[in-house]
Amino acid sequence: MCRQTDIHKQVARLAERWMRQCGMTLQMRDRLRMVDAAVGRADMTPEQRGLLAAACDLYDMLAATPEGRQALLDLGFEPLPQHPKGE
Repeated sequence: MCRQTDIHKQVARLAERWMRQCGMTLQMRDRLRMVDAAVGRADMTPEQRGLLAAACDLYDMLAATPEGRQALLDLGFEPLPQHPKGE
């Protein structure tokens, strides 16, 4: 179980690194809609917009599982509220 938690934390750190390369942090994820991530700011390159969208996808993937949400919390990130189905 510890190994799985480590992987979740590594994925969260990767998403945070990608967000920072775009001038944002995972703490801002709740204010970003996916369309905003895809379009990005006017000063962002297409590569940065892709990186931002990918980081949002990773965050959302983590936030969709109990283990991923715990990893986000352990690293100080607040997961978006989820509506659990069958957990």
